[in-house]
Amino acid sequence: MIYVLSAGDSDYAGDLVTAALCRSVPSNLVKRVCASQLHTSVERGDSEHIWVLINPLACWGGSLQALLRDSANKVLLFGSVPESLWQYLGLSKSGEVGELAQLAKAPPAPTYGEGCSEARIEYRRPISDQISPLQTRYFSRYDFMEEWNNMGYGAITVDDTPWALADCLQAPASTIVAEVMAGEHALAAYAAKWDFNGSLFWFARAVGPIDSQEWRLVEVYLAHYRSDELACAPVVSEIPAGYDCAVTMRLDCDEDVESARQLWQAYCAENVPLSLALHAAVLPDSKHHQLPKDVLASGGSILSHTLTHAPNWGGSYLAALHEGCESMAAIESAIGHKVRYAVSPFHHTPVYARKALADAGYEGCVGGIICNDPDYMTARSGNAVGQGIGFIGFPQQCMLHGDCMQQAEDPLTVFKQAFATAKAGQHFFGYLDHPFSERYAYGWQSEEQRINAHKTFLDFIRQTSGNVLFANLDDAFDFLGAKSAVRATVSGDGLELWTQLLPPNGWQLEYEYRGARMKVVES
Repeated sequence: MIYVLSAGDSDYAGDLVTAALCRSVPSNLVKRVCASQLHTSVERGDSEHIWVLINPLACWGGSLQALLRDSANKVLLFGSVPESLWQYLGLSKSGEVGELAQLAKAPPAPTYGEGCSEARIEYRRPISDQISPLQTRYFSRYDFMEEWNNMGYGAITVDDTPWALADCLQAPASTIVAEVMAGEHALAAYAAKWDFNGSLFWFARAVGPIDSQEWRLVEVYLAHYRSDELACAPVVSEIPAGYDCAVTMRLDCDEDVESARQLWQAYCAENVPLSLALHAAVLPDSKHHQLPKDVLASGGSILSHTLTHAPNWGGSYLAALHEGCESMAAIESAIGHKVRYAVSPFHHTPVYARKALADAGYEGCVGGIICNDPDYMTARSGNAVGQGIGFIGFPQQCMLHGDCMQQAEDPLTVFKQAFATAKAGQHFFGYLDHPFSERYAYGWQSEEQRINAHKTFLDFIRQTSGNVLFANLDDAFDFLGAKSAVRATVSGDGLELWTQLLPPNGWQLEYEYRGARMKVVES
């Protein structure tokens, strides 16, 4: 079992971390507890458990030391470390978080460039044999204005939210996994690991790395670290068994649909399915009806991109419900196809919009962006915090636009890095573009330039990735839904993972545990 314990004033961070764990591990193996259960577990001498402590209090210090000293337990510690533990762990104060306020801010991205904060995280050590998929992470980073981060992670803030750096502490050099850097100066430890009889893995942030592919280090720690002697938990893969990576591509049809035909034909020639997210306001013009039908016939998928393309789904639950219901009806009326999934305009996906979409009958939504709704920009797809079972959040933040191409020897550098990071993190990667309209070409000089860039990117994915699964978004969502339904049964015969939701296309779910990979049982 994984026991999650957060201080009373850190309940929201506890919710976020619990949801993240349940996107990686069967949810019936994750349990929220109170401090009395920590103390009781220590008194009983319980062993081979995994504890996740969020902003632990000083009065828990004795029990935490006992967990590590006397038993084969693993402890993930996210957030601040009470001073009563500093001497035990060899920690010391290195500064104040507030001193990083200006260093943590990124400038807006210039056209054909990027904006990065001076403050960044640099990884120094692996966990087991797993290096961080993201070796350098900026506190904030943009590829388009102050909105998109094509590298696919959220912001580390300097404020009083769970997304902030919790403290500036120095750790013993032998324990440091990652450091906070500015220029050539190490300002604080960001992640560190200690080994006693048990083991402690600490991130200096109340939510840890839940919004970045650095989360892969946590998964490896849970599933494999010191597996011959410490507690482990099974981690369910986001990639179907037998594939080295999985990729989806879509076009968000904000102002036009039919103009995407040449790009769709190029993807057909590459034997890669393409998905369209339809803005229902363009559908009264029948010229936009045929391409969606052709996309469906070629193995692609169709999603809703709202009724009016309103930011934040209109600003309220009722507005979002209207956007979701009416766009679903308009798309079915226009092309005879009922959509099951949606794509958020601007990737804004506030909690009320998720609830409204679920109530409208949608089974999931693509979203996630560094400037909005940080709890939706997650390392893994699945149930978002506060969302009921059966509605899948699919975070994507890679926008293949002409005005995001870099003025560099390789204009696709950032997109290639984004894919490589997702592959190393074992994340189901998604990217997007938009059809041209009379008003806007999204920074592309011509259709030929755009198609060549897409083909070059596809070539890179194929050449660097072994067995690639290219999927339409409906199938990807269906697979992720089956993954989120995986449960574990622990008995005298060992551990078995099973699901009653069958993945599409004969794809198989698998999990990793104690150095091995095994198939999930379909029941």
